[in-house]
Formats: sequence, C-alpha cells, structure tokens
Amino acid sequence: MAQLTNALTKFFKKTLFLIGSAMIGLVTISAILISQKKSSFSNFCDGILISSTLENVLAIANKNEYIVFNFIDSKSKLMILNQSSVFGRYQCTVTFSDDRRVVTKSLMAAD
Repeated sequence: MAQLTNALTKFFKKTLFLIGSAMIGLVTISAILISQKKSSFSNFCDGILISSTLENVLAIANKNEYIVFNFIDSKSKLMILNQSSVFGRYQCTVTFSDDRRVVTKSLMAAD
C-alpha cells in the first residue's frame, strides 16, 4: 500500500510540474506574440506621415487588413484597429484636416 501511495504521489508531482511548465510556456509565447503585434502595428501608425491623404492611409490600412472605423464626416477621424479580438488590441487614431490630410495620429491600447 505504501508503494502505491508513493508511486501515485510521484506521478501527481510530475503531472503538476508538466502542467505548470506548459502553462508558463503558453503565457510566455502569448506575451511574445502580443509584443510582436504591437510592434508591427506601432510601425504602421508611426509610418503615417503628417499631411498624407485620407486615401493613402485607407489604402495602407486595407492592405494590412486592419479594421477601420471611418468617422471622417462627423469627427474628421479614422480609428484603425490591429485586430477584432479583445486581447492585445491596439488603436491608431488619425485626425484629418478639412482637405482630408493627416493632422495628428496617436497609438493606444484599445481595451
């Protein structure tokens, strides 16, 4: 009976260690992927030049398959998201002048 108890204890310890290691690995990989997504999207937002045209910004956003909320008519803004899922989502807000050229841009966490 004691041998069975020892064997089960060892088995559960090893199992818990493996599960814990797998969870740490998944969290680490998730953090790396989110960091890479932010970096790529940050480069997109930083790359928008002041005085770029609305059409140019839309073309680049569509090429990268970003989600675009167009508030040009009401607020003179585009809000561009890197993805639709909530986890790791970032937003680039671009404000345009009356002649539809970029005036300001800002990057922030969307959630």
